[in-house]
Amino acid sequence: MVHRRIIPAVLMLLLSIAPMARAQDGWEDAAELMKETVQRIIVPKSALTDSPQVRGAFRDVVQTPSRWTCRVLAGSREAALGTIVDSDGWIVTKASQIASRDGKATDAIFCRLANGRKYEATIVGIDNDSDLALLKIEAEGLPVVEWAETSLTHVGQWAVTPGLSSEPLAIGVVSVLPREIPKPTGILGIVLEEHEEGALIIQVLPDSGAARAGLQVGDVVTYVNGERTKSRESLINFVRQFSPGDEIRVTIRREGEELERKATLTEPPTGRSLNRRDVQNNMGSELSTRRAGFPQALQHDTVLRPIDCGGPLVNLNGKALGVNVARAGRTESFAIAADEVQKIVAELRSKAE
Repeated sequence: MVHRRIIPAVLMLLLSIAPMARAQDGWEDAAELMKETVQRIIVPKSALTDSPQVRGAFRDVVQTPSRWTCRVLAGSREAALGTIVDSDGWIVTKASQIASRDGKATDAIFCRLANGRKYEATIVGIDNDSDLALLKIEAEGLPVVEWAETSLTHVGQWAVTPGLSSEPLAIGVVSVLPREIPKPTGILGIVLEEHEEGALIIQVLPDSGAARAGLQVGDVVTYVNGERTKSRESLINFVRQFSPGDEIRVTIRREGEELERKATLTEPPTGRSLNRRDVQNNMGSELSTRRAGFPQALQHDTVLRPIDCGGPLVNLNGKALGVNVARAGRTESFAIAADEVQKIVAELRSKAE
């Protein structure tokens, strides 16, 4: 097939350019040449960027960044990547992968560094707008992230995600400069009627957060997150403040007994939304639960796993363009830009100290 004939030629070009660029310190020129070549050939992006040969061509790019990248664990589970922002053990990561919005983690948090050492971590603070958390481990002399100038970031430049090894986890290009990523509205998955004590549930949608939380027809919702439910409308308006993936506490009255349930909000059950999610899952490309509602984020087309968010996104000079914060679609991943991450870290540290 045509792709089978073209791909090896492209790979050979990539591999031949990389040593030349390293020798002449000309990564930017090499990037332009590679980008032009790729754009002229009809080949699936994944075939060009996901192969070991191509990732190997970017080894020098991640040699230093991999040292200030760590793996964040929730218990024994790999939850996210982390970016070391201070040599005394301060690490930034993706918050919703390890904790609820109020900063409570259900499991002990650990950070495994590139040298293999593992430390227990404390959640110092969370910035819910950006979905970033600041962690602290008891360590000194750690390698620290080197930030790129956000003002110099441009569409079309290479964007590389380092892991803890000598090869990058993923490679892509910057698609859109930092902009607001609007927050979608989550739903609980219930149909309501007015009730003198709050809001009466008359229907529970299947596979919704309400159904998974055990809410039933006939339950009366009296409180949400400790706030009194005065009417059907007040409950709807309150829930609209939250996004898919957010967890809320629902207090209900059932047969004279008061019960509390925790429910995770879901996306509205529109055909387009469900079809897109199903396609992603069928392609083995799981999306981040929290993937929108960011005041400012740059977009790139790197194929990331949700558990690989929280780590740095670097340019060809090995400087961090920002911190990956979400896998949002087939060709959409988001990162909080370097200048914003630095502001957020400074604010969280000032509140903690």
